[in-house]
Amino acid sequence: MMTYAIFTPSGAMLAYLTTAIPPTLEKLADHCAEVAGFADRDEWMETTGVGEIAYAPVH
Repeated sequence: MMTYAIFTPSGAMLAYLTTAIPPTLEKLADHCAEVAGFADRDEWMETTGVGEIAYAPVH
């Protein structure tokens, strides 16, 4: 299992995701939306104004 930190390009932390397989950007965005209580990533991105995300493994 690997934990990934998900954040905006400016460095604002959004969420953490732990998974056994490397996630896609879509999966990361879906997870952020779920954590924030949104039905889907499109709604989350539109409402929050997040247009891009970045991620890095947490060791």
